[in-house]
Amino acid sequence: MPPAVAEFFVFALLLFYYILWYTYIQKRIGTGGEIMFTKELIKRYFLLIVGEFFIGLGIAVSKRSDLGISPISSVANVLSLRFDFFTVGTWLMLWNCLFILIQIAILRKSFKPIQLLQFPVSLLLGVFTDVGVAMVSYISAESYSERLSLVLVGMVLISLGI
Repeated sequence: MPPAVAEFFVFALLLFYYILWYTYIQKRIGTGGEIMFTKELIKRYFLLIVGEFFIGLGIAVSKRSDLGISPISSVANVLSLRFDFFTVGTWLMLWNCLFILIQIAILRKSFKPIQLLQFPVSLLLGVFTDVGVAMVSYISAESYSERLSLVLVGMVLISLGI
């Protein structure tokens, strides 16, 4: 990962933790006024991360088939082929972050601060896509039926992540 993207990733993680701390950790005024973590919250974030991994792996498997990928990932895929100084995951991060900025511009005052959590989730998807590309790099699909099988596996992985 290029240094600029790594710095952006670190910034996004810090933003993620700040918003998590500020917004989602339930503050309950008990006898000691302490902040309690809920098991449900931890479970949700764990499932989010696992789901993002399956989606990233599914994108990578679909890309490996050379029969096409999902429309939302297609621009990042084309950019990674044309401008190879960034990986498909990095382009996916940038593309999704552009969408979030457009969303902020459209919604303006209706945009809630919690929606900023989309940034680290987008970065996580890009990282998991690059990890998935590395994981499936050894797979070779020569025949059309093998490639079609990879597309189907990619669809199943993406659907598991959703």
